Amino acid sequence: MNKFENNYLIITPPINSRLYSVKRCDNKWGVVDNGNNVIVPFGKYRWIGGFQNGFAKVISHKDTSSSKNVIRTLTLPEKPVLNLAKQGIINELGEEVVPLEYNVWKFYGKDFPSIVIETNAGNKHKIPYNRLKNNPLSVIARLQSMNKAEIVKECNDTYGQNYHEFSGSYAQDVMGYSDDVINEAFEGDPDMYWNID
Repeated sequence: MNKFENNYLIITPPINSRLYSVKRCDNKWGVVDNGNNVIVPFGKYRWIGGFQNGFAKVISHKDTSSSKNVIRTLTLPEKPVLNLAKQGIINELGEEVVPLEYNVWKFYGKDFPSIVIETNAGNKHKIPYNRLKNNPLSVIARLQSMNKAEIVKECNDTYGQNYHEFSGSYAQDVMGYSDDVINEAFEGDPDMYWNID
């Protein structure tokens, strides 16, 4: 990847994939292969995550969330307000295998067997990588119908799978610690990761 160093501000190397997500000096994201051939045009998406297992998270220019990893919901007694996620997933051909309609939990650099996708209603679905590879249309149909996807239950079995609150911290993005671990083991301070015996 040394030949790209002078061309881009950010180079996100692939994990079990072949494409690089890169950011140019004009702050536009794109996807290139090892020969620097453009696979996804620069500026098509506001942000493109790193490719892992053949997929990358993308964010639309229409995303109204304040973070690239979460949607924010504010409920007032008189008026509920929901920021609609405009996030999806692309494959190595640059095709959207999950349309820009969801909140896609960060999966790049995490060793998860599946990708968690959250609908605007707050329902969470685990989608295994192989299901996205083998039959992406069925995944989209399941998400849209919300009857067939696996719902992640809000109970103890989700411990260690939440990655919203401390996104952007070294402890979470590099070391891989979940919100639950940071809240409990590090007392809510992601900078305390170094204090583990």
